[in-house]
Amino acid sequence: MLLIVEGLLVTILLVVAYYKYSFRYWKRRNVPYVTPTIPWGNYPNAIKRKIHYGQQIVNIYHQMKKQGHRYFGIYQFFQPCFVPIDPKYLRLIMSKDFHCFYKRNFYYNAKDDPISAHLVSLNGDKWKKLRSKMTPTFTTGKIKMLFKIYLECGKILGNILEEHCQKGTPVNIKEMFSSFKGGV
Repeated sequence: MLLIVEGLLVTILLVVAYYKYSFRYWKRRNVPYVTPTIPWGNYPNAIKRKIHYGQQIVNIYHQMKKQGHRYFGIYQFFQPCFVPIDPKYLRLIMSKDFHCFYKRNFYYNAKDDPISAHLVSLNGDKWKKLRSKMTPTFTTGKIKMLFKIYLECGKILGNILEEHCQKGTPVNIKEMFSSFKGGV
């Protein structure tokens, strides 16, 4: 019995030591980070279902941005994750340095939920293939051309919504946004 208790105690101590070592990842690299808690990392409220996971990320993001950081590190359990804030870093990561950042921990289920398999959530070769297909689509010239069209459609959509608000009439949002998409 004593041997089992000692084994359990050693196992717990090893797990705690591993977490403490893992939670020093960003400190060792001089990257600003939010202090994590064992074993949840930076998401204790999301895991305990007090705050939605996405809202927890937004809260941490705003906290770090308010402190003037251009990037920071967080922990998902013991897994370190880099979060850029500055658009310059985002552009570099998504274009030039993508080979270093292609492995992300986002949910996607291409079979049952094909919408979840987008450029931000995919990893590895699937991400590289989709990125190579999408890159020619979003050239600067094409985006500038589309921006004017979206701006015009957005003004029309805003006017229609304003009319419904003034009249107090109900709005069929599905139909309205289908028309907005179709107008482009």
